[in-house]
Amino acid sequence: MLPYAVPGGGYSAGLGSLIWSLLLAPTIGARMQISDVDRDLICNAPFVPKAADAEQIRWLHIPKTGTSFANTIWHYGCNIPEDVSVTDFTTRFEGTLNDTYPRELWCPGLVDHTPATHKPVGEIEWDNHKGNFVAMFRNPADRISSAFRYNSQCIKDCNPENSALSPCDSIRDPVRRESTECKQIHGSRCLTEYSGFRAAQGCQTKLLLGYPCSADVPIEEAETTAAVSRLRDGFSFVGLVEEWSLSVCLFHRILGGKPLPAESDHVRPGVADNEPADCPAPIEAAGDKLDEPVYAEAERLFDVQVHRALEQIRKEQQAVSLVATRPKRAGKKAHLRAGSGNHYRRL
Repeated sequence: MLPYAVPGGGYSAGLGSLIWSLLLAPTIGARMQISDVDRDLICNAPFVPKAADAEQIRWLHIPKTGTSFANTIWHYGCNIPEDVSVTDFTTRFEGTLNDTYPRELWCPGLVDHTPATHKPVGEIEWDNHKGNFVAMFRNPADRISSAFRYNSQCIKDCNPENSALSPCDSIRDPVRRESTECKQIHGSRCLTEYSGFRAAQGCQTKLLLGYPCSADVPIEEAETTAAVSRLRDGFSFVGLVEEWSLSVCLFHRILGGKPLPAESDHVRPGVADNEPADCPAPIEAAGDKLDEPVYAEAERLFDVQVHRALEQIRKEQQAVSLVATRPKRAGKKAHLRAGSGNHYRRL
């Protein structure tokens, strides 16, 4: 279950949150309704500063879930100027950002995700940083459609920590893009053809398990269960592309700090439909069944985060209101100070 950061670095997971998380069934589309009032509260109520002793986070950058999220990752984990954005660059985006502000020098709050790649979860880093992974997830049908429309994408980035699982001499090697499965994928004329290749399916699930996004491997039920378990137990933040703005706000609600204007910048907007006229209509196109269990769990966890954030904000507001309306004792002055838990203490 995802923890929720509070002033002083503690966690809030009250009984109400526990019951709520158990009631939210992991089925795609079974989302809680979030009112405009609640969205405004999450994004505009006072934010808690990032803790001085905050642990490093490891960004799992899933292809076609938003390069723009690099802005949030870097401004959280790096000591870079507030107005720096990946949109400042015309090519390589996060790669050029890393050239300008090398991660190892500027980013004490980030585990090395090898900027500008889609490196899968590694076995060693999983053992060392379980609970501190963060990622954006996307509806599988939309993600695979976007990958097809972006030059029939084939991503072979791997993780040397997983060489026993998937041979990996270097994280990104152009030679791997010439593999048989990549040639097949790149030759796709229609989305239905592209999404029918096993290598194109299940990217989100594969990355959680340690495989490259476009690995041509079978994903059995036990592996899907393991991927869902990793998502549930190893991530401190789970965002949804479909809830982009709210996800950015929730990231800071959970991990601290407040959103900066640069975090609203948008990199590489979607490309136009490039399918031939004789391709099946989108409504008939195949989705990505392999990723549906992982995405359903991501939706569930996202709603848990929303519920906990609202619960925490209202507790803080209530505490402030109670102190503000409490009669002052003669000769004494009331003060408020942020406590180490989910409350404010009167001195």
